[in-house]
Amino acid sequence: MSSCGNPATEQDALMTRRQKFDKSKICVKCKEREGHIVIRHAVYCKTCFFPLVSTRFRKVLGPTINPARSSAKAANVRGGRLRGRLEAPGSLLIAFSGGLGSTVLLDLVAKSYFYRSSNASAAPPEAAEDNSAKGTEHPSNRSREDGESGGIWKGKPAVCYVEIASILLGAKDRTEDVREVVQSYCDPASKFEIDFIPLRLEDAFDESWWKSVGGSNIDRATKDLGIDISNENLPLYATNSSSTPSESLHTYLSSLPTPTAVHSAISSLIRVLLIYTAASRKASHLLLGTTLTTLSMNMISGIAQGAGFAMVAEGTSASKKPHSGHGGPT
Repeated sequence: MSSCGNPATEQDALMTRRQKFDKSKICVKCKEREGHIVIRHAVYCKTCFFPLVSTRFRKVLGPTINPARSSAKAANVRGGRLRGRLEAPGSLLIAFSGGLGSTVLLDLVAKSYFYRSSNASAAPPEAAEDNSAKGTEHPSNRSREDGESGGIWKGKPAVCYVEIASILLGAKDRTEDVREVVQSYCDPASKFEIDFIPLRLEDAFDESWWKSVGGSNIDRATKDLGIDISNENLPLYATNSSSTPSESLHTYLSSLPTPTAVHSAISSLIRVLLIYTAASRKASHLLLGTTLTTLSMNMISGIAQGAGFAMVAEGTSASKKPHSGHGGPT
């Protein structure tokens, strides 16, 4: 029981505290075990909750895996569920930051579409899934060959991590820590491996990196050209090409007028690095994980900065590889 704020209130005026769950603490799915996870007043036990999340994740991602079809009938979609064989036109790249959203994303993708981690054997027996009940077309039951990702995406899946310690005073380089996390999902016994691609934020100003991913020629596009925006004629000036990528990054960020502009620029540089990395690997899908709180904050920030119709890109977006007709990351 709790009062409305007056400690001297009579007992009859007290309000009953609303329960977090509807009727009981018994799991609404199995109707047997006591649940401790409450979602919209529905109670789930741990054993039922994780398969539920995995199923909903596949239901949302599944229709975006296959290339766009010419008709709804060919797509064979009912209620958001794709009933045909899942086969992406390219490989898969997962963006990983080490935060909660990207960690959950990596775990869901690895356990829903690829092999289970070698640590899965330590899971309790009641948490084990029966793959035979999922059908022959389920990713867990398909035959896999060396270097293949279970017949859905081509080649090996990859995880890309962009280190930003160079712009944060006293920050620790977490590249090796992230590498260990990614390698924990590899399973040599079942011939499943994940490529780890470490990047640094200053790579956006590194000519050698741009050449490695087949991007623009920075020597002609940016490093040898400068624009004086204080002059209405916008004259071009040659810039100092002897600066290192790290120095160029700091110079660029220090020239921005506000902290908001700096944060926006960092996000844009990370997105550019990820998109060009995905395009260089001929990836058809680039997955980024975030939390609802962060997504809401980004949407509010985008509206405040005049993002307008581009806000839809916060959820799903599609692009093409520059100077190529081939479909790029989604």
